Amino acid sequence: MHVVNNLKIPTIGTYTLAPKCSECETNEANAILIPCGHLLYCTRCAPSIHVCTKRHEKESDKTVTNWAAVFNVFNN
Repeated sequence: MHVVNNLKIPTIGTYTLAPKCSECETNEANAILIPCGHLLYCTRCAPSIHVCTKRHEKESDKTVTNWAAVFNVFNN
């Protein structure tokens, strides 16, 4: 188990599995928030997120203007 930014991320050998969605805690986190780029939510929950709860250097980066799906090509 690795801990990254206070998130517990399970590992298998040296392969790190994707964290779960911070909102539903069921689906894989597979949506990045724009403009900050944090990977915290699934594509089902991301549309309802308007403010990122993580730390940001610029206050303006907390406001979520969009999101984008990301794909893990290493999972089978």
